[in-house]
Amino acid sequence: MAPFDERDVEQERWSQLEWQDYELWEKIENRARNRRRIWIGLTLALALLLFSVPVVIDQYPRWRSQIALRKLAQELLVLKREAINGQRAVRIRFDAPELSSSYQVEASDSCQSEAWIRLRSASLTHDSVVLHPAAGQKIDIPGLTLRACYDPLTGFETDGESVPGVSQIAGFALINPKDLEMGRNDRIAVLTLSGPSGEADFE
Repeated sequence: MAPFDERDVEQERWSQLEWQDYELWEKIENRARNRRRIWIGLTLALALLLFSVPVVIDQYPRWRSQIALRKLAQELLVLKREAINGQRAVRIRFDAPELSSSYQVEASDSCQSEAWIRLRSASLTHDSVVLHPAAGQKIDIPGLTLRACYDPLTGFETDGESVPGVSQIAGFALINPKDLEMGRNDRIAVLTLSGPSGEADFE
């Protein structure tokens, strides 16, 4: 049996203590590194948030109008289905004199009829108003309409003015009332209907 040497034991104990200290400092360094990364990420996120706030505030009215137009597109699909199932003409009509987004859904024998039965009435949004076709002409947005009628035999018909070079196209436009007063036109949301089937396109 080899002789027992206390120096070997002390050296082994010292090595273990050194290794324990090394692991401790490595954990502390990793923790500090992770903390720095978190602070850098939070700083970048805060900077991005601060820079995006003005854009969000500026474009919020347009986004609200686009959401309302998507609701209108869904209403047009329902209108079309009602016309096909009932084999009658169904139209949507906005009340432009009130400068609002309230509308009526009515039914009759044909789109040219003068006698209409009201089915329901609702409003798209309280944040925007429907842009009148005459106001659209002034700001170079032709083809706007205040009503659209769907007849299962002939398809969609509108009272909007024709657009040069494009057949059977009309659109609804929503604008924030404050933008309408200030004459600001860059936040207008437009839903166009093209062809007899009324294919919807958002602008």
